[in-house]
Amino acid sequence: TLTAALMNENFGEATSLVSALFSNRHESQTILASKVSHYCWKMKRSVLTLPGSNSPASPFQQCGKFLNELVNDDGVQCHVYPKRRSLTEDSVPKGHTVHIAHLFSPDQVLRLLFQIYEGLPESFEVMRCTTNTTREEVDLFFQRTTNFENRTFVMFDVNHLTTDLQEQVLRFQLDSSTSQSVRIHYILTGHCIFHEAPWIKVRNYKDHKPELSDGQYEHIYKRRLLQDCGIEKIELVFGRAGDGKSHHIKKQMKSLRGDTCTIAVNEAFSVRGAIQKLQQLNLQQGNCVYFNVTISPSGGANSEEAEQYQSVMADFHWFLFDLFGIGFVQDPVTGNSFRLRTGYGWRVFVEVPSVPGDDNARVALASFLDLVPFLKYIGSEYHVRADDPFDIDKDTQLVCKYLKALKNRRHINRLYRRKQEVRFSTDPDLTEQECRNLLLDVMAEHVKDRKIMQQLFVKYMNRRCNVLEHAPGFNFNEGKGVDADKRTGRHSSADTSELGSTLLSTMLKEVNSFCHPSIQEDWRLHSHQQLVYDFKNGQASFLFLSINPDKLDLEEREKLEKIGIEIPSLMDLKNRQRLDEYLSSALDVDLEKYQVSSGDLTKFGLALIDEEKYVLTVDYTVKMLDIHERRMCGMPVVIEGETGVGK
Repeated sequence: TLTAALMNENFGEATSLVSALFSNRHESQTILASKVSHYCWKMKRSVLTLPGSNSPASPFQQCGKFLNELVNDDGVQCHVYPKRRSLTEDSVPKGHTVHIAHLFSPDQVLRLLFQIYEGLPESFEVMRCTTNTTREEVDLFFQRTTNFENRTFVMFDVNHLTTDLQEQVLRFQLDSSTSQSVRIHYILTGHCIFHEAPWIKVRNYKDHKPELSDGQYEHIYKRRLLQDCGIEKIELVFGRAGDGKSHHIKKQMKSLRGDTCTIAVNEAFSVRGAIQKLQQLNLQQGNCVYFNVTISPSGGANSEEAEQYQSVMADFHWFLFDLFGIGFVQDPVTGNSFRLRTGYGWRVFVEVPSVPGDDNARVALASFLDLVPFLKYIGSEYHVRADDPFDIDKDTQLVCKYLKALKNRRHINRLYRRKQEVRFSTDPDLTEQECRNLLLDVMAEHVKDRKIMQQLFVKYMNRRCNVLEHAPGFNFNEGKGVDADKRTGRHSSADTSELGSTLLSTMLKEVNSFCHPSIQEDWRLHSHQQLVYDFKNGQASFLFLSINPDKLDLEEREKLEKIGIEIPSLMDLKNRQRLDEYLSSALDVDLEKYQVSSGDLTKFGLALIDEEKYVLTVDYTVKMLDIHERRMCGMPVVIEGETGVGK
């Protein structure tokens, strides 16, 4: 209806339609702003013929008349955007100036742009050329340079234009060479057909590239720019891989009261997609935008990957400059656009990618800012470290209560008396500092090194503490023995007076082992051991698995046997039924009697293994147990190997 009204010059009707929308909730205003922006863009793409008229009409004239009616309507409140700088055009040279900026870094191009303006440009004053720039876009840019006198305009990356368009630029320079109102700067970052001519001033920066101290830029950009564009803070979160950058950002986002928007910056990053994400935000206080940069610089000598990374970072850099620098970003393909509104105080987080193979977080940050220098001047750094205080939630509290009980061995080994079950979840909560100290005391060095390993450690330990919380042999331990042996049904005459300390110490050892990088290697090369937890019938019991039982520490062996835990021999581990028992217990899959397809032989175990003709080995049994442990703890698993090895 709005389009029909505009085409028929029924501007009163069009204004009424818009006024009605603006009187509704501001979600409608946001949708309207997007539609009008898209409509204006479509109008510039075609010449329209009005009904009843044989002569083509200027689509801009139609749109301009409508917008004029709209802003003068008392029922519509238009948002006025502040100027980004006061006009001091008398000091800016008139005419055409070409800046030879070959081999300039993105940072130096940015500094040159700032020197030209002595501040920040308006969105309509700057045109960045690409290989896809059209003749129409160049014409529109030059129309603005003649219609807006006493304005400075910049066209940069002119060398990316086709030869025909470069010739068009030269013709415009010649035609306007005598004008006293044109102020246009052309930044060439590569070779171009431009030649020195009497009407062109040429500045070559072979020896003297634009330089200003970072302090000057911080004053110019960060304080004034953030105020102009309505951003409260842009936080650059950096650190080593696995130290908790994403966790820190998501924790901050939860504390904000507005909408949140996550934009992935990877190989598929596009201006169009980013704009669509931003348009989903309601215009309100306290919104948050999270740029999750998941593409990282190539760690090897792969030139194709390095080129792709630099290309994505270049697009991301100019997207940020358009969005925060000039406050307006538009997709050149669809015309879809987004403009920042002042006064909303949004928060912005940028996760800086780590450099593969380099643990120096400062090096990664410097490398990132070389390609996205605009963030250097408007962002505030936040360094996430492995030794930052660990977040203490209810799961961590449970782990720490058991660790505190283990520290006092009499406490962890208390027995079932007077109908008081042995559980520690009901103990009073510990202070956060007490919890952190307990965790650091028991974590191996390779666990302390990374936040993600600390998180994995707590998840593993929480699962084991929950096992003890629901294990009758532990909860009702009277010091006289554990449950009946699963295979024989015979009761043990073991001494379980130290059941708690033995089990928890074994659990700590296996968790530190699980968190070690060698977890990815061949199990047959390591003296691996672990408890297998059986949760059938809602209750927990234990089996013990050791790949190299002969290498088991003598004292540890004695403690385990003392509390009634059977330690399998090497011959036991070659028994397929014993391996089936481990998987049955851990995966909660019942053992059953079944016939082997090759004959009348009846077996007792996991039929699925034989049905799939899978060759089950000790190595793969342990791998499956580990995958299951990680799944139960909510941790990711990457299964890697050649075709046909049994993934």
